[in-house]
Amino acid sequence: MLHTQLWAKSDPYHPLWCHLLDVAAVCEALLPRFGGVEGLPTPWLLYLVALHDIGKADAEFQNKDPQQAQRLAALGLTLPAEVTKFRHEARSADWLSAKLKTLGWGKQPAQAIAGAIRGHHGDFGAQAYREQDPTLAARVALWAPLREALAALVRDTLGAEAFALTRCRDASAAGMKLSGLIVLADWIASNHEQYPYHDNTRLDDSLSPRQYWRAAQREAKIAVARLELTAPPAAGPEPPAFNDIWPGFTVRAVQRAVEEAALSGVGPGLAIIEAPMGEGKTEAAVYLAEYWNRRTGRAGLYFALPTQATSNQMHKRYWDYLQRTSPTEAPRLVHGMSWLLDEIPPAETARTYGDQAGGEDNEPLSREWFRNAKRALLAPHGVGTVDQALMAALNVKHGFLRFLGLNAKTLIVDEVHAYDAYMTTLLCRLLVWCRALEIPVILLSATLSWGQKQQLCRAYAGRDVLPTPSAQDEPYPLLTFVPLDAGPDAPAQTISVTPDPSRDRTVALEVHPGALEDPLLTAALAAAQVQDGGCVCVVVNTVVAAQETFRALKDRQRQNGLPPDTRLMLFHARFRAETREEIEKEVLRRFGKDAGANRPRRAILVATSVVEQSLDIDFDVMLSQLAPVDLLLQRSGRVWRHAHHPRHGRPGPALHLLLPTAGRFHFGGTGLVYQPELLLRTLDLLWGRPAFQLPADIRPLIEACYGATEPPATVPPEVFAKAVRKRIADQQKAEDEAKKHLIPDPDPAVFQLAQTKEIVAEAEEGQKADFFHAQTRLGDQTVSSLVLHDPELLALVRRGIAHPKAPPPPQEKLRALFWQKANLPARWLAEATAAPGFEIITDGPRWLRHHVVLGFRDGVWQGEHTPSNDQRAPITIEDHPAEGLRRRELPAASGEQPDADA
Repeated sequence: MLHTQLWAKSDPYHPLWCHLLDVAAVCEALLPRFGGVEGLPTPWLLYLVALHDIGKADAEFQNKDPQQAQRLAALGLTLPAEVTKFRHEARSADWLSAKLKTLGWGKQPAQAIAGAIRGHHGDFGAQAYREQDPTLAARVALWAPLREALAALVRDTLGAEAFALTRCRDASAAGMKLSGLIVLADWIASNHEQYPYHDNTRLDDSLSPRQYWRAAQREAKIAVARLELTAPPAAGPEPPAFNDIWPGFTVRAVQRAVEEAALSGVGPGLAIIEAPMGEGKTEAAVYLAEYWNRRTGRAGLYFALPTQATSNQMHKRYWDYLQRTSPTEAPRLVHGMSWLLDEIPPAETARTYGDQAGGEDNEPLSREWFRNAKRALLAPHGVGTVDQALMAALNVKHGFLRFLGLNAKTLIVDEVHAYDAYMTTLLCRLLVWCRALEIPVILLSATLSWGQKQQLCRAYAGRDVLPTPSAQDEPYPLLTFVPLDAGPDAPAQTISVTPDPSRDRTVALEVHPGALEDPLLTAALAAAQVQDGGCVCVVVNTVVAAQETFRALKDRQRQNGLPPDTRLMLFHARFRAETREEIEKEVLRRFGKDAGANRPRRAILVATSVVEQSLDIDFDVMLSQLAPVDLLLQRSGRVWRHAHHPRHGRPGPALHLLLPTAGRFHFGGTGLVYQPELLLRTLDLLWGRPAFQLPADIRPLIEACYGATEPPATVPPEVFAKAVRKRIADQQKAEDEAKKHLIPDPDPAVFQLAQTKEIVAEAEEGQKADFFHAQTRLGDQTVSSLVLHDPELLALVRRGIAHPKAPPPPQEKLRALFWQKANLPARWLAEATAAPGFEIITDGPRWLRHHVVLGFRDGVWQGEHTPSNDQRAPITIEDHPAEGLRRRELPAASGEQPDADA
């Protein structure tokens, strides 16, 4: 019985055979939520998951703990004289691969399963285990039977009868699913707080494996219930109608079309909902997700959005929805700063699991466990930034755990048109894997081009499924479906939606040549719009432009150039987190759907692109710097959005366009944020156009901008040709860069991910990996920075740096620190040294990894910029209370990236 004496955990002590059964028990408890692996009977799936740590039955591992090694040596086990580096997961994988071969398994499934086991610590770098020293022959002869005995104990306990799988239908899908199940089950079973080891202080030969297995099953059910990872609720006998999900809603045309498609039997797969801004795409997507979930036994969704601001607002909307439909559930907010916002007051966590799951501690709902970024998508309901989903397709540690989370729910991606070539490449790889894992996906857009849609559909279907009509003649609004159960040659299903004529809108266009780079002229134009009252939004394309325009408006107000009751506000992403959160709430309170008496009589909001997507805010008139036409259409959707707001005598919605000087095709900072080719095409489309007719103009304008092949007539050929060359080069560079970080495509023949020797990067809690800084705008390189004014917080960080092994500070102190976070342009801090009397820029301690710390004094940090040519330039980074963070120095070099929205 020596095999029962081997250890898996040393503090507290826990036998290896018990740990193997623990993990199998947790996996069994997870199956009602996540499902099994195709082709594997449940006892065999549990058996294989249990064997993930069979490699610990090895002299090299058992020698790692001196106390345990001494105990085992006294029992007669041969152990090495020295502790050496040992990858037990590689030992497990190699042993299991050989074992399955002797049992008649095919090479393909055996390799996929062994690969999943090799990667259960997050990567597949431990490629092989070799006992190379020939003098170890006697030790090998001793330990091999111990592994066989352990495997037999587990097999007999679980009832895994003789079975051999000669081939998987899809090795990649099987390997990915198994990888996630192993890691999740192992994490839960290894967490003594979530899963107390059963009777681990009284284990002896009198406790049979079957008795322990039954106890482990009980503990596993309690742990899984506590984490809300149990089976989804049983579907009702009748398929839900739209008003079953959204009672009391007046069903709009696109929502009715989605309902009819679902009730007519359109199966789960990929759905693309194209409809104008404000037409209820969100509610339609949630309805379709609920319908598909009930049909497939899934539960919940992950709602992915482009920015933290849009995620925060959608989180509130989805929270309200769940409070009405499932009051005991709450969505997890998932982005870099979400842990500051996603809180449940103690009164709302009173639900306990003691009675229903057999526990005795009456522990509250444990949502803290899902706060780790790697586990966030496992939560039954989630709302957050799209990068959290995209990371599943990236070669990051534990990326496959994100796929396991998505596998149990439906993925919704909003504003899908907003992603550039880099992000679209990542999204397409995600869709390829979603198809392989049969994950339903719903994509939403008001302004998706036919080319973008074709690319996304091709990724999910694995082939071209869209017809190729004249793209400008394609109906709009439109639903497109690529069902998982469609035949191998079936085209996508498209459903045209007849728009409600009462929802038609005319947005008048007024152009202002020469205003694009002129904050004083922009301020004058905005001031003119509030003379008789009204709420005006000025949308600019860079943070610097926003700050300059806001400053110009403040100057006008001081000089009585604005009515004294005009409320001026500034909203961009370069405020400290606590300030940005306050501003975001104030923007929604003043200009949201339910503003009521809080809506000012006169107001001007100056904002960057943070306002153009998903935020439900409404203005009487908008001024916008030139941007690609799809973004102008998006921005126009924030004008006269809600009929009940007063309009102060205006005849209708209007969009004022801030353009470059006529005949000049220089775009300044805007041309560094958006592709000049798109700006040139947009200028051509706006030439002589008096208004946007919505929704009729949306499809023709989008296709004329993104799908046209002929150069625009109003642009000099040499200017346009240069812009095209830049776009092609930038797009190729972005795609090539993205491909460096992607996991391999799924291959039914082989689980190629398991052959990846090393990960590209590890995405830490609350962080994007380094390669994620190229977000949805070109050249947007930022650094996560803590802007610290408080000497006490600065001292706290200093202590953490000086004592790296000390525990992190209490949660309230960490929260206070992270409220000071801001994303600063990387070029601000590159080659910068502190001036006398100021703190040097330093990396944070281990509990602030991937953050730099700036100690401010009297609202500023001062230093010098010392580039490679040794020409020093003084720097001042100011945390202005009204304008946010800004940098003052010598003029920027030509071609330098603008301070785009971070």
